[in-house]
Amino acid sequence: MSAGPWLYAAQAAFSIASEVNDYNDGVEAAYIDLANKRRQAALNNNLAYNALLNTNEQEQLFQKKHSLDKYQLHKNIRRAIASRMALQGSVQKSGGSADSVLRNIEQQGLWSLHRKDMNYEIAIRNLQIKRTNIALETESKNNALYNTLKGFPSATGLALSIGGSALQTGIAYKEGR
Repeated sequence: MSAGPWLYAAQAAFSIASEVNDYNDGVEAAYIDLANKRRQAALNNNLAYNALLNTNEQEQLFQKKHSLDKYQLHKNIRRAIASRMALQGSVQKSGGSADSVLRNIEQQGLWSLHRKDMNYEIAIRNLQIKRTNIALETESKNNALYNTLKGFPSATGLALSIGGSALQTGIAYKEGR
């Protein structure tokens, strides 16, 4: 019967070792899960960064195009006025109707410039909204990602489990099972 206490001690030791092993596996799995989530969040952030770079390049191209379009419209206004003045013989014809024709040409050109400016402002506002949406989408993806993060196992739970196993083994030994 002297082997009895050793069997109970071995049973308790194996039970405790199994619980510690399960705890360590849980900790390792949690660290691996956290590392995987961080890698995915980094990818999400890089995608957002690239999208923002692209949006900034679009804005620069819109600005260049807008500047060229405005330059071309100013040039067309000057050309139309010069052409009309050449037809009227700039010095020989003047007065209400001649001046009104020139003002009308200039007014139409300025209205075209105003429409160009409005379209440009709308395009820039759309790019600002796009930037905001990129940031919010990335934040949402990362938030959803981290919400699926596995928790670390409880060290207190491990200690209680070990204590419970030791207590059960001690009771079983005392009862002679």
